[in-house]
Amino acid sequence: MEDKQQEIQQKYMEMQALQQQIKQSQGQIGALGQQLGELEGISQSLDDLGNVKEDSDALVQISNGIFAKATIKSGEDLIVNVGANLAVKKDIESTKQLIEEQIKEIGKLHKNKTEEIQGITTKAILIEKELANFMGNKG
Repeated sequence: MEDKQQEIQQKYMEMQALQQQIKQSQGQIGALGQQLGELEGISQSLDDLGNVKEDSDALVQISNGIFAKATIKSGEDLIVNVGANLAVKKDIESTKQLIEEQIKEIGKLHKNKTEEIQGITTKAILIEKELANFMGNKG
């Protein structure tokens, strides 16, 4: 009888761990979704920038909700941070390709995390069934 009680406790703890994993993965999926949205917005902005004429007035975002008036001297050349505090000059098309690669990578991570949650959920359902069987056979 004690063995059965220990097994029920173990399954219950395992179930709690799986629920925690699901919660954590859902948070990561949310963050990845947000990154995807931001990158898609950047991609659209690059398309829009390609259609801007030189010496056009523009609002440049300094921070969320903070803008400065500016004049576009050249929409062709962009300064792009490539990591390690290194910025390089790129044209719109190569910058857009870089963003599209990032979108693909984050899309893959998003898909993998979603599949991971499905696997964990399947495990949790099996454990839940086992616990129900233990409780049903208790007497």
